[in-house]
Amino acid sequence: MGARQTENAVVADRYVCREPVGHGGFGVVWRAHDSLLQRDVAIKEIHFPELLGEEEEAQLRQRVLREARAAARLSHPGAVTVFDVIEEDGQPFIVMELVDAPTLAEVVERDGPLDVGRAAALGLGMLDALTAAHAHGIVHRDVKPANVMVHGSGRVQLADFGIASIIDDPRVTTSGRLAGARAGREPPRRRLDRPVGARRDPVLRGRGRAAVRTGRRHPDAGVRRERRSPADAPRRCPHPAAA
Repeated sequence: MGARQTENAVVADRYVCREPVGHGGFGVVWRAHDSLLQRDVAIKEIHFPELLGEEEEAQLRQRVLREARAAARLSHPGAVTVFDVIEEDGQPFIVMELVDAPTLAEVVERDGPLDVGRAAALGLGMLDALTAAHAHGIVHRDVKPANVMVHGSGRVQLADFGIASIIDDPRVTTSGRLAGARAGREPPRRRLDRPVGARRDPVLRGRGRAAVRTGRRHPDAGVRRERRSPADAPRRCPHPAAA
């Protein structure tokens, strides 16, 4: 794997990394400047878990690049546009539209659970984008509030198309560990070139919708879990025999 980028590092003799604007289990998102077209962009620097073997990492890297190139064919107002896909010294980069808007997870953290009307409107916007993606054979696989950008106008944009190869691999968890490694088990095996059907996107969309309506979190939803005090905990009804 290539070396990690630093501020003012130049990718592909064109993109100047300015500052990191996001971190995740699979990489860093940089605010960058395209010196050729003189515009600001976002660059996702993909990181792979160190526990992967060379052959597994190479296969996963090729899948990421292939799916990111496929995502670049998608042109829809509800999807963050992929401008460029780069591999430099074995390090994959995805160059994307820079969106100046909070994520749905941040909106829920700030404003609390959404009302039914607003949640429904956001859901329809996400559905429209996913429908367009599926028509192009593109599956997101990681639809959650943390990957939904919400503009002040109410328009939504789905981010992170193109890294589904990492999300979908059963051996890799969101913490960057190998699945099953902590328990000393052999992780489940699946061919790295076997796609997952589009049916998974609606499932995660439903989980995310429930999260923004209740403020409670499904493990895949990307919204912080609501904390309860002991006094708020539900009380059990006494057994009839104890009454």
